Amino acid sequence: MGNSGEFNGMLSRWSKFNAPVPILDSGPNSKAALICMALLRRYGVVFRAVLERESLLPPWRDLLRYYRRMEDRGEVLGGRFVDGFSGEQFALPEALGLLRNADQQSSSDKLLVIAASDPLNLGGIITPGVKTPAVNGHRILLRHGLPVARLQGSEVEILDQKLQLNVEHLRLQLSPVRQLQPKARNSTM
Repeated sequence: MGNSGEFNGMLSRWSKFNAPVPILDSGPNSKAALICMALLRRYGVVFRAVLERESLLPPWRDLLRYYRRMEDRGEVLGGRFVDGFSGEQFALPEALGLLRNADQQSSSDKLLVIAASDPLNLGGIITPGVKTPAVNGHRILLRHGLPVARLQGSEVEILDQKLQLNVEHLRLQLSPVRQLQPKARNSTM
C-alpha cells in the first residue's frame, strides 16, 4: 500500500480525493423510484414545500430529476396543481380528481387527530396557521384537513375560534391514551 491511500484498487478514507457522491439510479427498481412513488402515494401531489417535514430524503434536485423522467414516461403529471407554491409539482392522475372535488366533498364536522410527528402535520407549511413542532406527545386536531386545536405537553390550544368544543373535551379528544369509562359494578353480587 502506497501513500495514495489505494488498497486493491479501492479508495480508502485516507485518499487525497473524496469519491463522488453517487447520483440516484434512474431504473424502475432504483432507490429513487421507491422514494418517489412512496411520496406520491403519501401525498398525491409532491412539491418541495410538502417535503419540509420529511427526513432522510435525498436532495430535492435528485428527486426532481427522477420525477421529470416519470413525467416523460407518462407515469405522473407535471404542472401547477396547488396554488400559492412555486416550483414544479408532480401528481398521480387519481389525485387530480380528488383535488378538483375537494370543495364539494364531505361537509361533515368529523374531526381527525394526528401526532405532531406525522408527516401529515403540514399546518403552517402548506395550510394557513402556526407550525406545531414535530415532537412526541404533541397532537393536532384536524377538521377538513386544517388544524383547529393542538395539544403540546399538557397545554391545549384552540387554533380555530369557531370550534365549539370546550377545552376539557378537546383534551380528551387529543389525549394519546383515551381513558376508558369504568364499568358500573353490578350491585347484585
